[in-house]
Amino acid sequence: MCFITLTLFYLKPLIDIGFIDDVTKIIMNAHDNYSMQ
Repeated sequence: MCFITLTLFYLKPLIDIGFIDDVTKIIMNAHDNYSMQ
């Protein structure tokens, strides 16, 4: 699960400009679903 956090950390500049906003939402949804299990 740590690799997801690192990925989000490194991609944050792109997230801030909304370049991969949709991809970020998908990743976060997958992360939330995984965490609930």
